Amino acid sequence: MYRDAYVDEMEQRFADYLNSKNIDEVEGAQSIIYGCSQYHIEDKARAFLEKNPSPTGRELLEFCFEAIPEGLSPEDDGEDLMDEDEGTATTFELEMVAQLANRLADVERTGLDDAMAFTAACEDQGLQDAAMDYVTGRESLTVQDLWHWLARMTPDE
Repeated sequence: MYRDAYVDEMEQRFADYLNSKNIDEVEGAQSIIYGCSQYHIEDKARAFLEKNPSPTGRELLEFCFEAIPEGLSPEDDGEDLMDEDEGTATTFELEMVAQLANRLADVERTGLDDAMAFTAACEDQGLQDAAMDYVTGRESLTVQDLWHWLARMTPDE
């Protein structure tokens, strides 16, 4: 198994947390050590720890929740979700697809094609903020929910 210097350093720093009976400390330490390493955000983690030299387990979890991209597996930056002729994915596209990957009830069956189409339509209409609010305000969605919402937001189309 490949070990990197970041993991070794953080395992030493958070050894007490890793062996704690406090679940927040254990999960916080595991997240900052292994999650940040898998997503290659070690620099963000180090910057956070520099500003917060003695974080609680809960603070570690909150940092990781914010810093680790939701809906993407480790090693996946989401860039491959865009068509090559469309250029680089925008921040909105990456964030929205990550949100939809976790909320679409039928994503395992249909894949992310509908999520990408919805995201592009929202961006074309200038509805990025409203769409993100709509999606993040729900635990679960269907593709039909997305298109019905978009139709209500653009009745002239």
